Amino acid sequence: MSSNQILHFFSHKKNRQHPNHWVIYSLACILLLASCQHASPAAQTVEAYLDALTSKDMDRVAVLICPDFEDQAIMDVDAFQLVSPTLENVQCTETEQHGEITTVTCTGNIMTTYNNETSNINLEERTFRVINERGDWFVCGFQ
Repeated sequence: MSSNQILHFFSHKKNRQHPNHWVIYSLACILLLASCQHASPAAQTVEAYLDALTSKDMDRVAVLICPDFEDQAIMDVDAFQLVSPTLENVQCTETEQHGEITTVTCTGNIMTTYNNETSNINLEERTFRVINERGDWFVCGFQ
């Protein structure tokens, strides 16, 4: 569309008679911007942990966890060694804060494949515990 066509569209008498078009357009823009909100740092940390876990990247997992969670995280990474895990539609959200602990829940799944058989780990069944230590966030377990 040329600039003359755009000017004609905005100045055309017919378009000025229907202000509802502008209301609908404005609402659509607001909804689009609202859907682009970023996850909190705690939620981003859980998403990064899940990505590192399914990538079987113990070095990256190690920098995203509390020392008390290290044994469990090692077992989780080891559990994925014989399967091909992938994240599917994962989105995490901070849900509550209890003192220094922030809880994060996620939607989506970890899909695992072994010998052409696919299994599903539903992330909605877990609540992750995350803490902020001097500005850095760490996953400290899940329930």
